[in-house]
Amino acid sequence: GKMCQKIGLALNVQPQNLTFILLKNKDKHMSHIVIIGSGHSGLTLAREIRLRNTDCQITLLSKESICAYYKPNLSKALSSDKTAEQLIMKTAETLSAELKADCISLVKVLDINSEKQECSYQSIDEHGSINQVITTLHYDKLVLAIGASPIQLPESIVKSDKVLHINNLDDY
Repeated sequence: GKMCQKIGLALNVQPQNLTFILLKNKDKHMSHIVIIGSGHSGLTLAREIRLRNTDCQITLLSKESICAYYKPNLSKALSSDKTAEQLIMKTAETLSAELKADCISLVKVLDINSEKQECSYQSIDEHGSINQVITTLHYDKLVLAIGASPIQLPESIVKSDKVLHINNLDDY
């Protein structure tokens, strides 16, 4: 719909196809692309955009620590006593340099204003406390690459000492 076009959102689209949608008209309106989410889709999209456009500004926002890792290895690593650090293939600093992008980890997105083409966020510290300072970014295109939500198990199961819930590297 019109809202999706205004904020640059595409659902159920492979990152390579979404890149084509974003960059098919190389116009002056592509100066800043904000990607919310730094999982496989968000990082792949940033990589594909950068391959096709070396001039635009790319900002990645994530509620998790931004790094590249192979998510299916989470369960394998747990059984082989690997640490979270051993699963990281690329750090935020490496990704930022390779993608020529601003990688902003540990944030909570508060608002997306499609009329003003702005999104607002707050930083979260390593203990989960939210910084009261609100930062607002202007964007020309915005992509929500927030991934899937895990199935919520009944509380009686989740509270068991025998159940581990691991959906991302920060959970690990």
